[in-house]
Amino acid sequence: MTASAGQTVKNTGDGFVAVFDSARDAIQCALALQQAIAARTSRQPAEQRVVFRMAVNVADIIFEDNDI
Repeated sequence: MTASAGQTVKNTGDGFVAVFDSARDAIQCALALQQAIAARTSRQPAEQRVVFRMAVNVADIIFEDNDI
């Protein structure tokens, strides 16, 4: 995350939550990850490629019971 000024605050096995100082930084990071994954898997058959879903939420993080 450091390349996009983000910080990972939670890992959930195959997912994660990261925070950024701006929505622009978050979107740039998401696009960079998508492009890097697409480039690395471009030679694989479409049905074998890894597809990631990403979301950008513009809101404060809510901490409850030591969880986000």
